Amino acid sequence: MLVVPGSPGHAGTSAGSARSGTDQVYQTTPAYGLPEPLADPKNAARIRSNAAQTGFPTSTPPEATPMAHPDDRKYTETHEWIQESDGVITIGLTSFAVDQLTDVTFVELKESGTTLNAGDPVGEVESVKTSSDVYSPVDGEIVEVNDALESAPETINSDPYGEGWLVKIKVADAAPLASLMDASSYESSAS
Repeated sequence: MLVVPGSPGHAGTSAGSARSGTDQVYQTTPAYGLPEPLADPKNAARIRSNAAQTGFPTSTPPEATPMAHPDDRKYTETHEWIQESDGVITIGLTSFAVDQLTDVTFVELKESGTTLNAGDPVGEVESVKTSSDVYSPVDGEIVEVNDALESAPETINSDPYGEGWLVKIKVADAAPLASLMDASSYESSAS
């Protein structure tokens, strides 16, 4: 719910305090969290005018721009990114996958020491929209899990190519890595 001061006589109430009789209350839309009246140009102009007088923020979120896929990784058809270093791969979700999932709310990953075959799930990512398995492209053993995602799964949304990594796997056979897509090929396939 969004409370917008409704008149010059607004008493300057704060969150949690009683609203004045002139305050206007709007239900926010679930998709964007924006007040429904902003969709109507007449209401939007009035709301922005009142907001300017009271110091209430008037900006709306900018349109999302696609995040570039880093060139230092390989990509799978199931929208995981893979970064290899010294026989260990790090797996995460691409920005395309994150955009499709929307707000990530829960992450469950297999434990360190788990042996995997190529195509086995390394875990599951749940969002407000759906849930999705994340797959290993290689045979190997999980050597590290991003435990920080347990308490902060939204990190996948805010930093999918950095702090939002999922697991690290010691590779038993690196041959399948050669068939993964580079950033340019992945961008073409994901669009």
